Amino acid sequence: MKNQLGASVIAVRVGAQDVLATADFYKELFAFSEVNRLTVDDSRLEVILSAQTPGTMMIILQRESDSAVEEGMPHGIFQIGDMESSYNKAIAMGATIVHEPSIAEEMGLKAAILNDPAGNMFELIEQI
Repeated sequence: MKNQLGASVIAVRVGAQDVLATADFYKELFAFSEVNRLTVDDSRLEVILSAQTPGTMMIILQRESDSAVEEGMPHGIFQIGDMESSYNKAIAMGATIVHEPSIAEEMGLKAAILNDPAGNMFELIEQI
């Protein structure tokens, strides 16, 4: 849902040791469909599921253990219209950089990851 600043929440990212089993759980529970499988950081599997609501996704990223949540998961993912201005504004307001904007051509997007002033991680996504 868009707010007054033009941002919208487009996805939820969670972690799981067994990504495929977790993906199957959400596909069965919510009738999500799998739209992509990626290898992240050269070794971790990421599965992207699509909800029945257009533009809403669930992303499941492999983690070492289910006994503890890793830093950065879960975190908000916000679709924005202009990466440069949104990224610069966030930094000006006290956000710190985790990953500078980079392009993921296979997904057709530009993404940046930051921590808000309280230390909560969030991701900015711009369609390209």
